[in-house]
Amino acid sequence: MDMAWQVGTVTVPHAGWQVANWAIPGPGVWGLSGPNGSGKSQFLSQLVAWGNKSHGPRIGLVMQNPRLQLTEATVWDQMVWPFRKSWRQNLSSVLVAKAEQLLVDWHLEDYRTAAPFELSGGMQRRLALASMEILSPEVYLLDEPLEGLDHEHRLLLGTKLGEWANTATVLVASHSWRWLLVHAEWGWWCDRGLSWGTMGELWYRHGPPPESSLEALWRRLLDNGAPVAPAAWVNSDQARSEVIRLCKNRAEMPFIR
Repeated sequence: MDMAWQVGTVTVPHAGWQVANWAIPGPGVWGLSGPNGSGKSQFLSQLVAWGNKSHGPRIGLVMQNPRLQLTEATVWDQMVWPFRKSWRQNLSSVLVAKAEQLLVDWHLEDYRTAAPFELSGGMQRRLALASMEILSPEVYLLDEPLEGLDHEHRLLLGTKLGEWANTATVLVASHSWRWLLVHAEWGWWCDRGLSWGTMGELWYRHGPPPESSLEALWRRLLDNGAPVAPAAWVNSDQARSEVIRLCKNRAEMPFIR
């Protein structure tokens, strides 16, 4: 794993654990999962604090509750306030165009003059994501970013992740294993510390009981030592090809006869 920024020891006091010699990885999408109360949100906030103290990379954070970070009077003010030295300052045409485009991207262009607190929960999430994206962070920290998003905007977020990951590090904390397995190949399990591994391996070791027959089948195959990819069940076409491959080689695998 190519490490981009050496953080050192990160202490998560309320959860009661710390991790030594931790580093933010290079560009890509990285997952973070764990039980409620394990310290995921605290860990992300500690990374923000480290970045501020160390003059490290530009870090953008979307909090689990976006209302806590939407502080400006209007949607437009929320998008551009970091770039104003005073409210009389004229913003550059490039910045204005970028802000306008992001509002279009996140389907907020009709709400420029609305107060953030008037928006629905999903729209507040989208505004928090848009107002982070305009900062062009080197590190994106997303805390349960799926909460409040409908199917359309979950797909949009997935597309955005792929774009951001070309040049930035994207660390996503989520309870949705299916979504993490689609978008992140590697990551951490958070529970009294951090455990590193592929997201498929972490799902197999720590994931909740199966929520679908396909997921249950995959767990049974893995329990029996079948040479299948732990994350393949999230893609039905890939899962089908994996099962066909097993059946073709079933003479060597007595547990599937």
